[in-house]
Amino acid sequence: MEGNWTIWLPTRPQVDTIAAILLLHVFGKEKFPGIEKGRVEIQGILPTADFENLLTQHILALDIGGGPLDHHGKNKCTTELVAEYLGVATDPSLQQLLQWTRRDDKEGKGTLSKDALDRAFGMAGLISALNKANPKDPQKVVDAALPLLEAHLESAREHYVVLPKDVERKLECGECEAFEARQGNRILKGMYVVSDKSSMPTYLRSERGGTYDVVVQKTEQSGHVSVLTKQARSVNLSGAAALIRLREGELRGLELGSDASVLGAPGRHADVPMWYVDPATNSLLNGGVHSAMTEPTRIPWEEMKKIVKAGLEISAEIAPASASSKKSSYYLSINIPRDTASDILSSLSASDAIKIHGPDNLHVTLHYFGEKTADEAAEIARQAETALKEVAPFSIVLSDSQLAFGSPEGYTNTEAWYLSMDGHEGAEQVQALRASVLPTVGVEVKPKELHITLAAKRNVKDSVSAGAVRTLRAFEHVVPVQEVVLMESFYDGRKKAYRAYRTFALSQ
Repeated sequence: MEGNWTIWLPTRPQVDTIAAILLLHVFGKEKFPGIEKGRVEIQGILPTADFENLLTQHILALDIGGGPLDHHGKNKCTTELVAEYLGVATDPSLQQLLQWTRRDDKEGKGTLSKDALDRAFGMAGLISALNKANPKDPQKVVDAALPLLEAHLESAREHYVVLPKDVERKLECGECEAFEARQGNRILKGMYVVSDKSSMPTYLRSERGGTYDVVVQKTEQSGHVSVLTKQARSVNLSGAAALIRLREGELRGLELGSDASVLGAPGRHADVPMWYVDPATNSLLNGGVHSAMTEPTRIPWEEMKKIVKAGLEISAEIAPASASSKKSSYYLSINIPRDTASDILSSLSASDAIKIHGPDNLHVTLHYFGEKTADEAAEIARQAETALKEVAPFSIVLSDSQLAFGSPEGYTNTEAWYLSMDGHEGAEQVQALRASVLPTVGVEVKPKELHITLAAKRNVKDSVSAGAVRTLRAFEHVVPVQEVVLMESFYDGRKKAYRAYRTFALSQ
């Protein structure tokens, strides 16, 4: 019988108890009718009545009183206990949530990052801020946090339950079809799919969804088509873009010429603007779920499938030399957290002839690999990940006393201002990390000057003195090194750009 429920907590709402309340709302309606409307209260001292007796009064004791939903003295967090109590502990859509709450509560590692911004704006940090802002209103804290966890649960259910069933059904009815395309010396795995779900390509490119390199999606209602790729594979889309634009023009009575470098170029083509080659995501877009105002393609779906496959296989032959045929370059680095980098850079004063780096560009280069194919980069990442699992986290110290001027090893400009790390705390661990990882990726370990470049001359021909950059105030930062990044340098159709290709967590 439905009643007016009260949920008692022993202290202010935490990650674990809020997630447990979420499970009660979603899965506990049959056992506790009306629980989703229950009022949350703090009950520091539990009356003598036990768990079952309290239920008769429509009071649910959560994480208090030693009942079945109290995790104290047990090797499980409260959310795990609630999941077992409700019979949903093996639900695949709950596994990430259960791992997260256990890590936060039992292991005390809700936010692994030591970065101050990450910790402040992580879920645990935001719940803490809500508690401080509402010390006497736990219900308000729960009400604010639950929609975020509900959104995660909905997304997880779609990824782990709904989409697998959708793909299985679509494969049976012909709305999902796998294909292969040879591009250069490698085989690309692809999937054609008819679906309105924007999450479908993400699922199909994931390990659970089949790790497809290319997903060609047609929306069910509007007929928009998108060609989306797995970025780590650096799929060349120039041929597909050229053939699609050429055929689109033919169907619209337009003569677009035959210059493949123009037809396959990034951005939009003035005559067929409904097709956009997005270099940032390496995708070919014709509007879609979030761009309904874009005119859908006139190319029939069966013809589109043939065009995409053919275009992928000729891309290497027609790609413009100034853009997509260029290989990406890769380097292994320790990236400095943005808030630390911003503080360091804000302490500098420089003349107009000097360009100070941005806060996202401060890093310690461990090794520069140069240009690599996508397959070579993937192999470097695989080998590096294995080696880095054996490296424990450590810290480095960065201070104003390390500021130096000259030509640090590996820097292409003649002179630069940088933080010299050699001889300072953490440098030995960085060198040891290099010695541990580089041999596993087939690189000889050679002596390297450890440094973090801060600024350089705008014009390499200018003559400047070391005093052109100086510190306005002292600084010292202890920077935890908990991960190493394999960075990718690539041409985005306009300029050289950088992104994290793989991030490796050090052994915990």
